[in-house]
Amino acid sequence: LRVWESDNKNVLYLSGFSGSAAHLFISRKKAYIICDPRYWLRIAGEVREFKLVKQKRGVRPTDLINELLQAEKLTSKARVDYESAHVSVDLLSRWKKEIKANLMPT
Repeated sequence: LRVWESDNKNVLYLSGFSGSAAHLFISRKKAYIICDPRYWLRIAGEVREFKLVKQKRGVRPTDLINELLQAEKLTSKARVDYESAHVSVDLLSRWKKEIKANLMPT
């Protein structure tokens, strides 16, 4: 399972989304793109193989990631990879507190 931040070209390469704010959540079975309302229409036009998870006002991406972990029937022992070169120390600290999984840098 992997989560990608939108601050890199991998989001574009993997999903086709060219916007500046999104998270990719890719499991063995499904692929999701998490994004706020600014890009919902754009994603509908650019992204084909990922299911859009709509991040509404006041909902943290980590809350949605935890919901996806549950939907995929993954436990807190599940390994979630992230690109360490694109995740700040502050963001990683918050993720470690909020995401109910085993975070692993790539």
